[in-house]
Amino acid sequence: MSLESRLEKDIVEALRRTGRDLGFSELCLLTGLNESSAASAVSSLSQKGLVSVSTRETRYAKLTGEGEYHSRNGLPERRLVKLILENKGIMPLEEARKAYPDGSFFTIALGWLRKKGWGVIRAVNGVPHVIVEKEPPEGVDETIVRMLASGPLDVSLLNTEAVKLLSSRGIVRVEERVER
Repeated sequence: MSLESRLEKDIVEALRRTGRDLGFSELCLLTGLNESSAASAVSSLSQKGLVSVSTRETRYAKLTGEGEYHSRNGLPERRLVKLILENKGIMPLEEARKAYPDGSFFTIALGWLRKKGWGVIRAVNGVPHVIVEKEPPEGVDETIVRMLASGPLDVSLLNTEAVKLLSSRGIVRVEERVER
């Protein structure tokens, strides 16, 4: 018996024992074969018409390094809302800039605060102020960041538009995995 036919026999036996389709990683685990040997034997079995091989591509969303930072601290705009509300809902823009916990995200926070309609910049006595009337509810983007904090998730389970938005902000990265 050649080595390849022994490997083929091990694979066929594992399929017979389980009575169901097996993923490639599960097949390697059940047979004790390394990926290279299993791939060669499965390919040979497929060419002989004894097994069929299918692939499934799954897209996963995961946090980037910046996304992990925001999962611990809150999105920049949420941190700005909290700062302004701690100051009775109104704060001079320059004072808010100085008091903001991470200056490198202040401009981003201000832009998203305005874009989301959570607050405005208005002149009071000729001085620009940031004004926030109330604590906004958690947004879909914040929910996704919170969910991804525990690990990657299949994109099909998430709000696609929010994932695209978070990806464009550099908070989330989408990766494809091919399962055989």
